[in-house]
Amino acid sequence: MNKIKIFLIVMLLLVVATMIPIMLFYGVIGFELYIGFERPDLTYKGDKTVPEEDVIHYGKITLRDLRLDHIETNKYNGERKCCKYFLVKGRQFSLKKLDEQLSKYCFDYFDSQNAYDEIHFHFYEESGTMPWFWNNEGYFPDLEYNSDNEIITYRINKGGIIGHWLKGVGGYSNRNLPNGIDET
Repeated sequence: MNKIKIFLIVMLLLVVATMIPIMLFYGVIGFELYIGFERPDLTYKGDKTVPEEDVIHYGKITLRDLRLDHIETNKYNGERKCCKYFLVKGRQFSLKKLDEQLSKYCFDYFDSQNAYDEIHFHFYEESGTMPWFWNNEGYFPDLEYNSDNEIITYRINKGGIIGHWLKGVGGYSNRNLPNGIDET
């Protein structure tokens, strides 16, 4: 009977000894896949500098213009529409305060230009797949894959905000002026 117990213990130890390398192998593979898909910023060895002309300081927020502007011209009425994409650096505000600040920025930007009849502003927050030094040159996932990082979207024309989407609230709502701006 003693030999049977020793035999069972030895067999159990052999099974455990073979399971540990297998678990380590799949654990390492799983960890590498997680890093590759969810946190590519940790393994990125390329250029992490951001051109100074892309950095925008507006009040207490810092934005990065991603320079991925998409411009369309309506062939029937000649109206020009532009889609602009920005990255918000380290959000310190609540989403409501950030919404107020960014809506003011969008109005100021729209009022300072005369090239477009309508501008769509898309704001993204930093993440592992979209760090401050994010580029659209193949190393990091593209904007479509990073759509979960989009926090606020505005559609503005000469009449005011014609579309507004806020993460967590969802849906588009029509507003004429951002909070804190008087009509007069």
